[in-house]
Amino acid sequence: ETIAWNRQIVKSMQQSEAGLSDMIEKLIPLVEKGRWGTALQLRQSSIVEIQSSLINDISQLNTNMQKEIAEQTAKIIQLQVIASTISLLIVGLGIFFCIFAFRFTRQTIQIPLNKLVADMGMISAAETPKDLKPVEPLARHDEIGELSQAFAKLMSWLQESYRNLEEQVINRTAYLAQRARQMEISAQVARDIVDSRDPEALLYKAVNTIRDRFNFYHAGIFLVDQRREYAVLRSATGQAGREMLERNHRLKIGQNGLVGYVADTGK
Repeated sequence: ETIAWNRQIVKSMQQSEAGLSDMIEKLIPLVEKGRWGTALQLRQSSIVEIQSSLINDISQLNTNMQKEIAEQTAKIIQLQVIASTISLLIVGLGIFFCIFAFRFTRQTIQIPLNKLVADMGMISAAETPKDLKPVEPLARHDEIGELSQAFAKLMSWLQESYRNLEEQVINRTAYLAQRARQMEISAQVARDIVDSRDPEALLYKAVNTIRDRFNFYHAGIFLVDQRREYAVLRSATGQAGREMLERNHRLKIGQNGLVGYVADTGK
């Protein structure tokens, strides 16, 4: 029954991980749209719920392990009482048996159980996932060994999940910082060119400002003709841009690659 319960707890923890991944996927489009308040509110509410679920699961898992340890300890105490009773009948043999049983119990059960309890205490003592340390499973082939191996796998899984989440957060943060920088530059470009009144001067200033501010090697501006058949190059940078302007360079809307696609779809 305890094993089945522990498996349900593990499934619940996996669902928490899936919920965390789903939260990250929901945050990305909100941030890209500039909905920071909604993003922060979603992050705060989701993290609190996920954290609460994980804490409850780990606490219940710890409770199950403590219960298992208590049952094993109770059995040990019962055996010791029986050994003490027998020792009253056979004094010499009883004393020798008690000493042997005590040492055997300490080496095979009590010390391993104390190690498990100490390892489990790291979860409640850890303030952050970074404080968790790898656990070396006991080299045993009984129930205690299986419990130790399962706990070592759990700790390894928690550490790996944290590292993966931390890496995703770093990557997303870098990506959002880059997008924010691009938006900031776009706003600066718009402010720099908004005072122009002459259309040709406006196009010339815009294309050069875009190239300089975004550090592009080339930039060009296409305008759609009145019949919406072609995207006509109206301003461009560099010698190559001047040559294309002299040739009245234009691209069919809906065709000819990226420019034609953008002119057709607006995306």
